[in-house]
Amino acid sequence: MKRDVKNYKYIIRGGDICIQACADDAQVAFHAVRNLVRKGRALINLKWTQAGFLPIGNGKETPRNLFGFKDGTENPKNNDDFKNVVWYDKNNWLKNGTFMIVRRIQMHLETWDRTNLQEQENTFGRYKESGAPFGETDEFATIDINKKDSDGKPILPIDSHVYLAKKADVKIARRAFSYSNGIDEVSGQFDAGLLFICFQKHPEQFIKIQNSLGNEDKLNEYITHVGTGIFACFGGIKKGEYIGQKLFE
Repeated sequence: MKRDVKNYKYIIRGGDICIQACADDAQVAFHAVRNLVRKGRALINLKWTQAGFLPIGNGKETPRNLFGFKDGTENPKNNDDFKNVVWYDKNNWLKNGTFMIVRRIQMHLETWDRTNLQEQENTFGRYKESGAPFGETDEFATIDINKKDSDGKPILPIDSHVYLAKKADVKIARRAFSYSNGIDEVSGQFDAGLLFICFQKHPEQFIKIQNSLGNEDKLNEYITHVGTGIFACFGGIKKGEYIGQKLFE
């Protein structure tokens, strides 16, 4: 797999097995992970963990990240979208599975808080309140990166996160969570940010987007990638089968 272009210095990296536990109660999720780890203690070593959270809501609105912007607007919407974007369709051990990519991204919140609203919106290429891309009123409006204003200038800043991500011309399914790990002992600032998780039928989809963002993404002024991992997720199973059976037999 090709590496993305930016040379990040990761604090946490990889692992052989990933457990993602989600629950309305954080204690329930923790207990589920602890029990699974306990059962495998003789065979595995725990490498790293990260707790995340989402805002409370009705589940119908796009959640916001710690920068206050909506996260996941461009996600697949229906079965056909997921078939084209997420589910691995080759006839081998991963059929109907997917690839999961995890990034822990530290957000420099103090720097962000000193940035005015217009600059924040220029960074993303979206309006903060509505989530709509520049020049539109609907969050889910189709994005045209070639659209220009009456003076012939691009509607979307060419270094904005939305412009560069859309330029890659591929899709992924994002399922990101916010995290807070207290205070950074070195800087004395919040150690908080985004536990970025995405699913795609091939890692190259994510890598193509990341390479498009590269060093040009204005958002890089406010974030640092500190952790990364990539994992294969097996497809569903039928009665009498077990997870990963096609790989292990």
